[in-house]
Amino acid sequence: MRRLNVKSTLFKSAGYYMDEKILEVEFRETGEVWQYHAFPQLAYKKFVNSFSLDDFFISRIKNKYKEVQVDNQTANTGKISNQ
Repeated sequence: MRRLNVKSTLFKSAGYYMDEKILEVEFRETGEVWQYHAFPQLAYKKFVNSFSLDDFFISRIKNKYKEVQVDNQTANTGKISNQ
């Protein structure tokens, strides 16, 4: 999956696996990549178009979807974690 660079203090990039309904974000400070499962496509559109990705993430995503940290190698190959 290809993530797009985003304007955010928390994130460096974000992307979406449409068929699997997975949001994937790369954190700016740590470089960690996390996937958020069962994430609706409409929510992804609202997220990337929100005034503040950071606020949207904290209020509407964090701890509300299954979260899986993936290693950068897995993320860069476009594989989905099934953890």
